[in-house]
Amino acid sequence: WRPALDSLQLSLDLPEGARVTLMLRPHRLRLALPTSGDGLPGRVRRATYLGDLLQYEVSAGPVTLVVEQPNNDETASDLREGDEVSVHWRTDDALVFEAE
Repeated sequence: WRPALDSLQLSLDLPEGARVTLMLRPHRLRLALPTSGDGLPGRVRRATYLGDLLQYEVSAGPVTLVVEQPNNDETASDLREGDEVSVHWRTDDALVFEAE
């Protein structure tokens, strides 16, 4: 699976085309409506209210991402199961490892 992450700039000492594993913490991910055309496209599969936290399971290609957002985030509170979204994160929040 090769997601379209053309805008993701990483400085790694790996050969071009090397397989990597990308790790993202759930609370570092942000969801937005897919109006801007950037981010990783996905679909909300489950939305769970956890008090001051909203937890989402988002299908993005063959993987499911867990996204945790504060319950006071206006965009987050408007999202429902089945909604199309784009997943965003800051580059420095991504941990990248060479795939085994």
